[in-house]
Amino acid sequence: MGSVELALFGHPPQVFSEGEYEILGVLLARQT
Repeated sequence: MGSVELALFGHPPQVFSEGEYEILGVLLARQT
């Protein structure tokens, strides 16, 4: 798993704001 995936699955969803979800989504899309 990449560091972004670990960040996603290693923390509860509540720690992320909506803007951070958008950024994470872009990063995950770029990795695949």
